[in-house]
Amino acid sequence: MHLSPAWTEDTLLNGRIRLRQPKDGYRVTFEPVVLAAAVPARPGDRVADIGTGTGAAALCLLARVPNTLVIGVELQKVLARLATINGALNGTGRRFQTIVADVLQYTPLRRGDRETGKEWKPSPALAWSTFDHVMSNPPFAAAGTPSSNPIRATAHHAVDLKAWITACVALLRPQGSLTLIHRADALDRLLAALTGVVGGIEIIPLWPRAGLSARRIIVRGRKGSRAPPVLRTGLILHTTAGYTVEAESLLRQGNALRVT
Repeated sequence: MHLSPAWTEDTLLNGRIRLRQPKDGYRVTFEPVVLAAAVPARPGDRVADIGTGTGAAALCLLARVPNTLVIGVELQKVLARLATINGALNGTGRRFQTIVADVLQYTPLRRGDRETGKEWKPSPALAWSTFDHVMSNPPFAAAGTPSSNPIRATAHHAVDLKAWITACVALLRPQGSLTLIHRADALDRLLAALTGVVGGIEIIPLWPRAGLSARRIIVRGRKGSRAPPVLRTGLILHTTAGYTVEAESLLRQGNALRVT
């Protein structure tokens, strides 16, 4: 397949994953790699990646847990097409499927304990209460002047977190896990959106270096759980010499995130 000069081909997990991505638009950082590492998936599970972008998180998860099915949902057609290409480049076959859809157009309505509302018209693969895990890096407004690049601008605009999380949780089976990565300063809004629908919440700070404030956090929880929230010690990403051993384990070796 021809590679347009508007795209570059890069690698993740120390070369294990090939990834085509926009040259000047949305570019992958460490976030999808850590997100995938935090999902407690097991062989045979079904996982939804909401806002999959170019498929980086999905591919990292499949590298760690090959016998899973990941459905990537992406609003931008150009990124969804790249995600499909990236799946083919990495030999995922039917284990990674991409669907173009706006998750905010399919927010369920609550009627007692039953979730109703608009059907997932893009694909029957996105039926309510059918996923073991949902992972997501919800869009957020980047600091500074808005980008003139339409792909980057769409990827970095603030969304209604409550509506986004409600749709994500609706996809989960009872006791299914939700894993999010987001800005640390959005923790209060994340917790407000999760209250009442997700329990057993784990808050995992991602520290740039020891002694510095966290800029990103992982938040995990279980649909319908009544367990209390827990603040974990988190993950320190860098030392003065480079990545920490723990960060290397995730970002280069593709291992699962382990925190206390």
